[in-house]
Amino acid sequence: MRERCPSIHIRASVRLKSENFERNVLYHFPFIGDKLIIGKFCAIARGVKFIMNGAIVSARSVLASDVPAYTIVGGNPAKAIRQRFAPAEIESLESTAWWDWPVEKITLNVEAIVAGDVERLRAVAVPGDGI
Repeated sequence: MRERCPSIHIRASVRLKSENFERNVLYHFPFIGDKLIIGKFCAIARGVKFIMNGAIVSARSVLASDVPAYTIVGGNPAKAIRQRFAPAEIESLESTAWWDWPVEKITLNVEAIVAGDVERLRAVAVPGDGI
């Protein structure tokens, strides 16, 4: 299962009602972004088409609509609580896409990634550089 959906992490304490994760979750969502967090006991309606990169869905939320990139949502029905970054920073993160970098490049820039330093990430994100 890990090879087919590398950006979705399920802890050992999380129990799925069905063993068929791909059929029950991935089949219903045309797009689940990278580096997002979905809290425990969330309900996601069938009409939801996009949970974008960097989104955070709080525990026990009921998603009835799409979640924009880098937005924190929560409640029943889930509503936007706040943006994690300013719109310009979100655009920069999306264009940088550091999660697609080779492991060596991520290792060299892990401090900027952990700190959320968008300017430093943009400075080292040179397309086609190999590292």
